[in-house]
Amino acid sequence: MPRQLTYPFFASSTRSLWLAGCILLCLLISTSVYASSSSAELQTLKTALVYKILEQIDWPDNSKKLKLAHIALSEDEIRILERLEGKKVNGRSIELKELKDLNQSQGQHALILGSEYNNKLAGISVDMQKQGVLLITDAAQQSNLIMINFYYPEDGRVNFELNRYQIISAGLGLSNDVLLLGGSEVDIAQALTELNHTLRRQLKDIETDRKQLTTLKQEMKSSLSLLKSQQQKVKDTELRFNTLKSEHQALLSSLEDSRSQLQNNNNILNNQRSELADKESSIATLNKLIAENKAMLTEQTERLEQQRQSLSMQEEELDSQLTELKTQGSTIRRQYILLISAGFALMLIAISFFALYRSNIARRLAYAKLEQNKIEIEHTLEQLKQAQTQLVQSEKMAALGSLVAGVAHEINTPLGVGVTAASHLADSVDSFKKLYSEGALKRSDFDNFIEQNSDACELLQKNLNRASTLIKNFKQVAADQSSEERRIFNLHDYCKETWDTLYHHTKQKHIKLLLNIKFDLELDSYPGLFSQIFTNLFMNSAIHAFADKTDAEISITATLSNNAIEIHYRDNGSGISEQAREKIFDPFFTTKRAQGGTGLGAHICFNLVQKLGGEIKCLAAQQGAHFEIHLPLKAPDLSSKIS
Repeated sequence: MPRQLTYPFFASSTRSLWLAGCILLCLLISTSVYASSSSAELQTLKTALVYKILEQIDWPDNSKKLKLAHIALSEDEIRILERLEGKKVNGRSIELKELKDLNQSQGQHALILGSEYNNKLAGISVDMQKQGVLLITDAAQQSNLIMINFYYPEDGRVNFELNRYQIISAGLGLSNDVLLLGGSEVDIAQALTELNHTLRRQLKDIETDRKQLTTLKQEMKSSLSLLKSQQQKVKDTELRFNTLKSEHQALLSSLEDSRSQLQNNNNILNNQRSELADKESSIATLNKLIAENKAMLTEQTERLEQQRQSLSMQEEELDSQLTELKTQGSTIRRQYILLISAGFALMLIAISFFALYRSNIARRLAYAKLEQNKIEIEHTLEQLKQAQTQLVQSEKMAALGSLVAGVAHEINTPLGVGVTAASHLADSVDSFKKLYSEGALKRSDFDNFIEQNSDACELLQKNLNRASTLIKNFKQVAADQSSEERRIFNLHDYCKETWDTLYHHTKQKHIKLLLNIKFDLELDSYPGLFSQIFTNLFMNSAIHAFADKTDAEISITATLSNNAIEIHYRDNGSGISEQAREKIFDPFFTTKRAQGGTGLGAHICFNLVQKLGGEIKCLAAQQGAHFEIHLPLKAPDLSSKIS
C-alpha cells in the first residue's frame, strides 16, 4: 500500500495566514468603531460645553424661551445637539432651530455657526453684536471677532476660548465662573500648602539627624577616653580595639545613611525650586492678564466719565424744563384769574377755556417727558454702580496677584540658601568618609567636621524657618482676603503679617514700618477687610509718597477708647495737597492716571471702614500723609451684606 505524504509546514503556514487575516480585519473594524466613538464623544462634549456656557450668559430680556439656532452643522452634530431641546437654562427652556440663511437670526438668543462660515466672520460678528445674539464658532482664527470659539489641541481634546469684550459689547452679561469650565490655573495656594507640609517634614528629619550626630559625638568622646585609660593593657587593648572598630563601622553606616537622606532632601529641594520657577512663569502670565484688565478698566473709566458728562447735561436740561413748567404753571394761574374776571363774556370764556385746555395738554406732555428722562437717568446710574463694582473686584484680584508674585520671589531666596547649605553638608560628609576610609582621620578633622556641619544645619534650619514663615503669612493673608471670614485676631501681629507679604514691593525703597500697638490688643472683626485696608494704604505710600525718597518710614499707632479703637497711619513722604485731600476718597480720583492708577484704592478703604462700622479721615500734616481711623472692637454682623 503506497504511503501518503503530508506537509506540516505548508499546513501551519496556511493556518497562520488565515489567523493573521482575521486579526487584521478585527483591527480595522475596531479602529473604525473607535474613530466613530471618539467623534461622537467629542460632539457630545461640545454639546455639554455649549449647555454649561449658556448657563453663564445673562440676556437682557425676560422671555421664558431661550432660542438656540444653528447653521451649517453636520447631521451627527445636529442629532447630538437636539438633546438640548427643552432643557432648562436659568429658568428658560431651550428651543432649537435650524437656519437656512443668516437673515433668519433675528430674535434668536444664541447662534452656533459651522466652520465653513469662518471666512465671513467679520460681517457676521458685527451683525450678531448689533442684534445681541451670542455667537458660538468652531475653529475660528480671528480671536478679535469671536465671542465663544471651540478649538482642538493636538491631544484630541476640545476646549474653548472667549472674547469678553465682544460679549459685553453685545449687551450680554457674563459670569466669571465660565472660566472654570476651561480649567483653573489658580491652584497656587494648594501647591504652597503641600510645599509647607513637605518642608516641615524635612525640617523634622534634619533635626533628627542633628540629634543623632550629637549622640555619635558623645559616643566618640567616650570611646577616646576608654582608649586612653586602657593603653597599659596590651592584650585587652587588642580585644577592645576590635570592639571599637565594629562601633566605628556602625558609625560609618549611620553616616552613610545620613548622607543618602541629605542627598534625597537636596533632590526634593531642587525639584521644589524648579516647581517654584514654573509657578513664577505662571504668575508672570497672570500679571500680563491683569495689565490687560487694567487697560480695559482705564477705557471703561473714560467711558464712565463721558456718561457722567452726559448725565450733567441731561440734569441741566431737566432744570430748564422744570423752569419752563413753573413758568407755564404761573401762566395758567393768571389765565384762570382772567377767566373768573371775564365770566360775563361767553366768547372770552370759550377762548380762555381753549387756551387752558392747550396748556394742560402741554403740561402733561412735559411731565411725561420728565418721567421718561428720570427712568433713563436711574438706568444709567444702575449701570455706573455695576461698572464700579466690577472695577473694585478687578482691583482686588490685581492686588492678590501682586501679593502672590511678591511671596514667590521672596521664598526663592531662603530656599536657594537651603539648597546651598545642604550641598555643603553632603560634600563635608564625603570628605569625612574619605579621611576615615584612608585611616588619616584625626581629632581636629572630626572637630572641624562637627563644627562645620553644625553651622550648615543651623543655616539650613534658619532659612527653612524663614520660608515656612513667609508661606504661613501668605496663606493667612490670602485666605482672609478671599473669604472675608470673621474671627478674633491680634492687631499687631496681623499688621506685621500684611507688611511681610508686601516686602517685595517695599524692600526696593527701604521703607521701615514702626508699630506702636499693644501686643495683647485683639479685635473681633473681619481680618480680610483689615488686610485690604492696610494693603491699599501701604501701596499708596509706596507709589505716591516715596517716589524719590531714601529714608522712607511708615508708622501705625493704635489706642483704645470706650470699646473702640483709634488708629493713626502716618508716613514721611511727599504729602497730600489740600485739593487732593478733599477728593481723596472720591472714586476714580488719582494723580497717577498716566502711570496706570485707577483711583480706587482710597475709595475702597473708605467703603471697607464704613462696612466695619467705623470712619476714616485724611488729616492735614506738616510732612507726609496722616489718616485717622475709628473702628469698634467688635464689628457688626456682615453675613447678610457679604452674601
